[in-house]
Amino acid sequence: MDRPLWRIVLPILLLAFAAHRAGAAAIGWSAAPRPLALASGAEAAAAVLAALGLFFGGRLATVGVAALGVVMAAHAILLVWLLGAPALFPAMSRILAVAVGTGFFLWVVRTEIAPRRGDAPSVRDVPGRANRTHP
Repeated sequence: MDRPLWRIVLPILLLAFAAHRAGAAAIGWSAAPRPLALASGAEAAAAVLAALGLFFGGRLATVGVAALGVVMAAHAILLVWLLGAPALFPAMSRILAVAVGTGFFLWVVRTEIAPRRGDAPSVRDVPGRANRTHP
């Protein structure tokens, strides 16, 4: 495979995050309010979508990363709505971290994974072209 190591490891880490959130949703189904369990399940689904997008590349990567950021921010807002004032500052810090992280990952996706329409393939995209000195 002609992929950098981070493009292999990051989807695996996202799948681990998805398993964690799916476990939280399963446990929360009986112990926590149902909307929180559903939000954890939505985070798990969005993390799987982001992992698939980062693995296969293209527009799916952009959609997956953006969906994960939106769902994680919505989960933080739902925490404040259901739990009230004690969850306000942790939710605000989580939303800020999600915004910064999602912005960074979208930048990485645009520059490294999803080529823009009309761009010629770069040297990284075509295997075996890195050592050629003439066309």
